Amino acid sequence: MKANSDYWITEAKESFASAEVLFDGKRYLEAAFFCHLAIEKALKAFVAERTEQIPPKTHNLYLLAEMGLREEQRTEELMSFLFVLMPYQLESRYPSDRLRILKATPPAKFREIINRTQEVLSCLKQMLK
Repeated sequence: MKANSDYWITEAKESFASAEVLFDGKRYLEAAFFCHLAIEKALKAFVAERTEQIPPKTHNLYLLAEMGLREEQRTEELMSFLFVLMPYQLESRYPSDRLRILKATPPAKFREIINRTQEVLSCLKQMLK
C-alpha cells in the first residue's frame, strides 16, 4: 500500500472510531455521518492507489467507487450500501431533514449502519492489499 492510500485508510479507521463513540452517545445521525465519512475515506484510498494522485474533494461515494474500484469490486451489495449512506452526508445537516430521518429511522437501523460500515471497511482494506 502506498503512503497516500495508507493515509486515507488510517483516516477511515479514525472516522469509524468516531462513529462508534457517537452511536454509543445516542448521536445517531452524527454516527451515520461519520460512517459515510469512513467509507468515503476508504474509497479515496483506492482512488489514490489507482490514480497515484490526491483524490478529488468530493463526498460522492458513487463517484469515488467508480474512480477507485475495478468493475468487479463494485458489487451490487456494496453499491446498495453506498446508496444507504449517501443521505447522511448532506440531508442530516438540515433541520427539517434531520427530524424526518430521525423519525423514520429507529436506533436499530443506525446499529445496522455501524455494523455494515465495519464490514465494508474490513472488506475494502483486504481488497487494497
